[in-house]
Amino acid sequence: DPLGTAPGSLDLPPAPLDLPPAPLEFLGVLQVPPLLLCPSQAAWCELPSRVLLVLTSQRGVQMYDSDGSTMVFWHALDVPEQPAAHSVFARGISAAGGRFICVGTSFGAVLVFDIPPKGTNVTLSEVLEQHRDPVTDIAAEQGQDGAGDLVTADDSGTLCLWSTGEEFTLLGKIPGSGSTCSSVTLWNGIVAAGYGNGQIRLWEAGSGRIRAQVNAHARWIYALDLAPLTGKLLSGAEDSFVHVWKLSRNPDTDDIEIQHCHAECVTDTQVCGARFCDPAGDTFAVTGYDLSEILCYGPA
Repeated sequence: DPLGTAPGSLDLPPAPLDLPPAPLEFLGVLQVPPLLLCPSQAAWCELPSRVLLVLTSQRGVQMYDSDGSTMVFWHALDVPEQPAAHSVFARGISAAGGRFICVGTSFGAVLVFDIPPKGTNVTLSEVLEQHRDPVTDIAAEQGQDGAGDLVTADDSGTLCLWSTGEEFTLLGKIPGSGSTCSSVTLWNGIVAAGYGNGQIRLWEAGSGRIRAQVNAHARWIYALDLAPLTGKLLSGAEDSFVHVWKLSRNPDTDDIEIQHCHAECVTDTQVCGARFCDPAGDTFAVTGYDLSEILCYGPA
């Protein structure tokens, strides 16, 4: 049965499902110039006017056109002259507000880049400084301007809820509870956050109220993804499991519900990446530490 509004915990035993690999088309390999060194994160950012491939690293942020053939923009991080106690890096990437791309940093700042419809005149339009710890992830919901359409997370587990626009407005802050929020997603006004203690928590984007909590994994959750057409939620963790969930709102009570759909065990693999391959969430791809391949799963 779905878990409703009560912020209690739901423990689910592993239930592996045999999902045969689904064929995907190989698109190519991006040759990253030495300037970037080793990328720490990569994401396609889909805006109404264009799609950009954004890469982050210890040096900064690079943006490419959608096929990776041309670099559109490069932003270097400010590296202190004296060695810092913590490493410097950019982490957390999301398109937001129709024309912006947001990138988090190890300083706790969120860089907001204004993206023109075409060309290379990308500008740093704003810096959001509400986090005191390194940013871990950023998620946005397109088409929901002004109603809590951006969420940022950090190492302490703190979440910040924002309204995008010409100026970004902080709507609320959800304090951390001792565990890192490693991944966050946003769908229909629902914030789904994955934590280092294996929990998934659901929050109202508008009010910051917690609506559900699930003990989803035995170890650190490294990846969450949402299928926008169906509300399916994908979670991957160090416990070698990938789970598929279903989020929904009860039409009568407006309660947020979460239901477990599938589980897949990637044997002897600490899962560090998981993404749906289609908007309905019928197929998904998984990778792990020391794994030189991407595993794709779909219906029989």
